[in-house]
Amino acid sequence: MRRCFLRLHRIVIGDERFVKLGFRKEGGFVGEHDHETQRPIPDHISAHHEDIASLVHGLIAFDQASSIELDPVVAAAVLAFEFVYIHPFEDGNGRTGYDGFNPPASTFRFFSRHPKTKSPHAEFLYECVQRTIEQDLPKEIRFLRSFDTFRAGVENMIDMPERTLNNLFGFLQQNEGRLKARP
Repeated sequence: MRRCFLRLHRIVIGDERFVKLGFRKEGGFVGEHDHETQRPIPDHISAHHEDIASLVHGLIAFDQASSIELDPVVAAAVLAFEFVYIHPFEDGNGRTGYDGFNPPASTFRFFSRHPKTKSPHAEFLYECVQRTIEQDLPKEIRFLRSFDTFRAGVENMIDMPERTLNNLFGFLQQNEGRLKARP
């Protein structure tokens, strides 16, 4: 599983010219720097880099033990948020841990200030699941049906490479079904 995290991180980051791949070898935080002094203004201070291997090992052990006993959304919330709190990588932690449901920096501030809030991690993930079921999936289904209808209509008229077909669909979508005339 550890190799899985490292492989996923390599996929997410892709270009390692600017980011060291693998677990951090020094401290880390999520936040900004003061414009005048350049001092860090952290929203979240990551786990000590010396502890990353054991913390990730603990995540893996939790995942293996919790799959039977916990509600899947609660288990996913614990794993995903704990992964981001550990912040094992120099960059790409949110993208590696959430795949589209990255908590904004304000989430770190909220959880820091409201430690007694009733399971905010699970509540956040339940909201994400609910939004996915009620909004995102129906929207995606409408899009796919529309695209399939468009594709069938175009393919009845002309043979076109997939990329060109996708671009044509995008251009038409952006301009209310019309292609702009070239100057």
